[in-house]
Amino acid sequence: MNRFTTILSISLSIACFVYMFEMSIGSACAIGAVALVVFWLGFWIEKRSRYIWNTRFNKILYYLTKNDKKYIVLSKQFTYTYLGNNEYESKKDITVYPTSNDLDRITERFAWSAPSGKAIIEPLVKEHQITSLGKQELWTCFCIYFGRTCQKRVAFDTGAVIRNLIDENGEAVPFLSASLDRKTKSLVLRVCFEAGEHPERAVFKVFHKHSMTKEIYSEELLYDMDIKGFFKVIDFPRQSWRYVITWED
Repeated sequence: MNRFTTILSISLSIACFVYMFEMSIGSACAIGAVALVVFWLGFWIEKRSRYIWNTRFNKILYYLTKNDKKYIVLSKQFTYTYLGNNEYESKKDITVYPTSNDLDRITERFAWSAPSGKAIIEPLVKEHQITSLGKQELWTCFCIYFGRTCQKRVAFDTGAVIRNLIDENGEAVPFLSASLDRKTKSLVLRVCFEAGEHPERAVFKVFHKHSMTKEIYSEELLYDMDIKGFFKVIDFPRQSWRYVITWED
């Protein structure tokens, strides 16, 4: 339904634009209909195309779709770190772009495959606060409160770090997963190993958001000495996809 609405909105916009200059309802409707067919065909081809080509289409889609209310995300970086002694840490570096005049907080969440009841959530910016902590199914949800209102159309840095992720029984599954609920320009996934042995290879995978069996793309990642782990940069990620780095212990 969202896809149909997007295509229809673009086609109507083109038709209205033509009518402004041609002053002919027939011409405007004809060109609008052609645009509708072209965009629908583009979505159909895109759905069946390879991931590499898809990233180029995602860029076009990013600039054609309207901005979300309140804010969009310019950059979101997830860093999952093994600290040693079965202890992990998860960090989210976020740059938001306010599209309103009243943005003073954002909502985030995380889920861990081992018990996370002792986790400690701290803001990356010391002036910010973590509020509204709660559970929603497997997710731990929270707000990052800025303590002030952001200026509209001025990029703003924030984020959070989740500490004290202790895997006492060795239950943590070796993967980092990210899905998006907001228009996002850049997504970066990092998996780091600060202590102990590390795997030499990992795999980056893309799935449909609601099905981990529908694999869209797969790519092997090699260990990077500079970050002591693996990373992947995804430009113009799609909200309907899930991005995963997985490895073997």
